[in-house]
Amino acid sequence: MQERTQRRARVLRLQTLLVYIYSGHQSDVAARFWVSHTGTSLSLGEAAAHVEWLYISASVDEKVEMMLNPRCSLGLRPLMVALRFIVELQLLSWVQFQNYECGALAFYQWCNYWQANTEREPLLINMDESSLAFHWSGLAGTVAEAAVSVATDKAKLSSRRARVTYLCCITHDSTVQPLLPQVLLGNSRSFPLEFVKQAAEVEPGITVWREKSAWNSHRLMRKFLRLLCARLGDLLKTRSVGLLLDFAPCHVHDSIFELARSAGLRLLFVPPGMTPLLQPCDTHCFAAFKNNAQENWRVKKSEAGGHPTLLMWFQAVAAAVHDLVHRSWARAFESDGILQQQRNMSSHLLKQLHWSTAPQVPPVWPSEEVATLLFPRN
Repeated sequence: MQERTQRRARVLRLQTLLVYIYSGHQSDVAARFWVSHTGTSLSLGEAAAHVEWLYISASVDEKVEMMLNPRCSLGLRPLMVALRFIVELQLLSWVQFQNYECGALAFYQWCNYWQANTEREPLLINMDESSLAFHWSGLAGTVAEAAVSVATDKAKLSSRRARVTYLCCITHDSTVQPLLPQVLLGNSRSFPLEFVKQAAEVEPGITVWREKSAWNSHRLMRKFLRLLCARLGDLLKTRSVGLLLDFAPCHVHDSIFELARSAGLRLLFVPPGMTPLLQPCDTHCFAAFKNNAQENWRVKKSEAGGHPTLLMWFQAVAAAVHDLVHRSWARAFESDGILQQQRNMSSHLLKQLHWSTAPQVPPVWPSEEVATLLFPRN
């Protein structure tokens, strides 16, 4: 067993060297290979440092033989495993690059065309859903006394598993932000009728929907569009309103398109797989919102002796929503390249899209070929 372990370690070391050399001395690529075959808990940066040390400590003869005749040192099967990893990873990187470049350019062309060819001042709203828990376990700040042998978080299984959908709306115009609907969607078990009445009295700025399911649907999406139009009121006549959505199935239906068209809303969709890069709710909003909500809930939990009520949970979430509503999100839309014709894109986004500088995207109507890059294949 010791000999087998040593032989496997030697083969893995040579395979890692091969991946490092044949990938053009990319330590992150070799680190991915080494981590995937060892199951180590090291971070990618630590693994990359380990790979570089393997290469430095290897003898010159080993490096030369690995470049000229690797089969002699490794054997055919280990050699094919390493080479296959290189090819598949490079192919994946190429596909991601093509999707990002083509999809992002088509999306930006669509946004630029809409903003440049409207007579009224554009108003862009991003709506997205996020799942909220009723009980957050394992948060920092929980203290167990020394006399307690096992620290447990006492909560019902139904409370730990239950979820509520938060329909969040943000816009770049801080004067319009307070008007936008913020909706909490729960099922009849999670939201009793008495709670819905109490929530309306405690925080009238947050809309609570009690439905059969806590997940958004075509019917509820149409209900949301009507609520949005009612909140905007006369702004629909003085501003050109665009609603930015992702391609969740509940957002895509002919009845939704017809309702938006009749209400004067322009629907803009983020290309599939690119919401972590191009959707302001994902890039700038949800992480901070959830951290804020969890911290508020932890305080409420401590005040309630470890057993917060449903109304206390709502107050914690409402405080986080209140903070969200009173923040400016203009920078989020600009750094994602949606506004200002991509002039203020963040350096992080440029790096993710493999661009050195922001491209000059013409504000013209996308062709059919370009437009197909925005939509899912199905």
